[in-house]
Amino acid sequence: MKKIMLATVLCFGLISFLGYNYFTSYYQGEKYYVKIKKDGLPLKPDHYKGKTYQDYDYIVSAYNKKGEQKQLEFTADHKLKHNAYLELIYKKNKGVMSWEEIKKSKVPNSALKNLLQ
Repeated sequence: MKKIMLATVLCFGLISFLGYNYFTSYYQGEKYYVKIKKDGLPLKPDHYKGKTYQDYDYIVSAYNKKGEQKQLEFTADHKLKHNAYLELIYKKNKGVMSWEEIKKSKVPNSALKNLLQ
C-alpha cells in the first residue's frame, strides 16, 4: 500500500513539475518597459460585421529591468497616449505577447533612466 501511495505522489509531482515548466516556457516572457513618444503607424483597416477597425503598429526601443535595450514591435487597437509608460511581455520566439499601461512609478529605475533620455 505504501508503494502505491508513493508512486501516486511521485507521478502527481512529476506531472505538476512538467505542467509548470510547460506553462512558464510557453506563456511567460520577459518584461520590457517603453515610453510612447510618437503615434503608431496605421495598418490596413479591418471590416467585420459592418464595422471598421483600425490597428496601429508601434516599433519602439524598450528596456528590461537591467536596462538592456531591445527593439520591439507590437500592435494596438487604438492610438496610444503620448508619454504613456507601458509594460510589454516579450518572448523570443513569439515577440510581444501583451502590453499594458502602467504608472511611471512602476517602471524599474534602470529602465526609467534610459526612457527619460
